Amino acid sequence: MFILSQKLKLLKQILKNWNINVFGNVRVDAEIELTSIQNQIDTSGMSDSLLDQQKLAHIKLEKDLDKEEAIR
Repeated sequence: MFILSQKLKLLKQILKNWNINVFGNVRVDAEIELTSIQNQIDTSGMSDSLLDQQKLAHIKLEKDLDKEEAIR
């Protein structure tokens, strides 16, 4: 059992690294995108296009947070 436990711990670390390298940190990317759009709104004012982009970025962030929570 000890050997199996050690192998699983090693596999866990390998899978975490693989996840980061293949998928990246999806939540952070979505947060950066939303922040960027909000900064554009702050500097240039609200427009229909920016409002639509903000809504889509917010939905994407919520989905990514749900996925991240499901993994835990």
